[in-house]
Amino acid sequence: MSGHAPGQTENLGQSEYAFFSELMAVNTGVVLGPEKRQVVQTRLTMLAMSEGLPSARDIYRRIKTTNDAGLRNKVIECLLN
Repeated sequence: MSGHAPGQTENLGQSEYAFFSELMAVNTGVVLGPEKRQVVQTRLTMLAMSEGLPSARDIYRRIKTTNDAGLRNKVIECLLN
């Protein structure tokens, strides 16, 4: 459980953003600079909702704790489009 009310958005912290930035750079060659942080936040929040997760931070937590390759691939696809 993430500890926040349903529908409340948890913003990505610096370490989470760095994780997604590295994920994109390693897997696609796309470099996400700091100016893309809000776009990444918005897209991952939409993905989280479609996956039944409360926030973008919960995507990070799930990938880090379960190494969910399917979710990781959805993140990459989401951020590429």
